[in-house]
Amino acid sequence: MGYHEPIAFKPYRFLILIFFICLTFVFGSCNQTTTGQDNNKNKDSIINSKAPQAKPKPVDPPESYVKSVMEEAEYIALINITSADSINQGIKVFNGKVLKSFKGKLKAGDLVSYFTINEMKHNGIHNDTLAVFLQRETEPEIIKGKNIYFNAVDNSSFEYTRFIDSLLTNK
Repeated sequence: MGYHEPIAFKPYRFLILIFFICLTFVFGSCNQTTTGQDNNKNKDSIINSKAPQAKPKPVDPPESYVKSVMEEAEYIALINITSADSINQGIKVFNGKVLKSFKGKLKAGDLVSYFTINEMKHNGIHNDTLAVFLQRETEPEIIKGKNIYFNAVDNSSFEYTRFIDSLLTNK
């Protein structure tokens, strides 16, 4: 056999090898469970995926924006949304019952349908209460065979918060 040069010790290769061995042990130990531990896994968890998730607190829009939309709207109402239908390209039709009217001729108890451009995934039955800023169309939009006379001003509707209430009730 031929003569081989002795293998030179290269410390950086040795350190890289040790690093990857340590990573293997760290990640390997993170997911170790035995059959007895599986049943208790979620009991000790801080976040339990089966627990109901808290609804995020709504972020209030800027006061100047709300006031500009208030001036532009013919109707302002607090509406309990009962259903929503997606049409196409973000156009949605919301149906609901007026709970309180702040501006215009709508009265509590009136049923309202309005359309808006909304990227949120609203489909089916809902129970959201929204402050909605509406304009009435002179000619109805025919959407899925239904005459829709109202549209949301600047596509604005907000979750009803104390902030929105204070702006709508202070005239």
